[in-house]
Amino acid sequence: MKPPPHDEGQVNPRDPDASFTKKNGETYFGYKAHLAVDEESGIVRQAEMTSADLHDSQRGEAMIQGDEEAYYGDKAYDSAALRKALNDKKIDDKIAYKAKRGARQPDWQRWFNKTASSVRVGVERANATMKNWYGMARVRYRSLARNNCHLQFVVMAMNMKRARVLEAAA
Repeated sequence: MKPPPHDEGQVNPRDPDASFTKKNGETYFGYKAHLAVDEESGIVRQAEMTSADLHDSQRGEAMIQGDEEAYYGDKAYDSAALRKALNDKKIDDKIAYKAKRGARQPDWQRWFNKTASSVRVGVERANATMKNWYGMARVRYRSLARNNCHLQFVVMAMNMKRARVLEAAA
């Protein structure tokens, strides 16, 4: 679907749920998938589709499962509210730190980000699998509900395939 011109507003009459976002100076139109992935098994525990304009930090708390020992997230999930929620639930906070505007990021934060990224690769692998092997680089349907339903089916397929691999290894 061709996005509406960005200067004409945020709503496309054919798909009012879709929206614009900017990343690295490039404008994108559509939806965004948020995943909670088990670090050890690679199984997707939760998946949610939102409009593209919803910032990742606003869905971070919804991705908490409650039984995890640690919560890993990239810099987009860096928010005081999420860090407080993790602290209240006694879950180790392993969210990457964002550099403050106009200031150099402390060395300990850069070191922390680098070490935590080795664990976060599991989530990124699930995202890449969805995009490269399951055709989720672009959504197929109009409306958030339909695209979220499609995401759930893709995640089920990924989890079934992953479960077969884990079962064979056991």
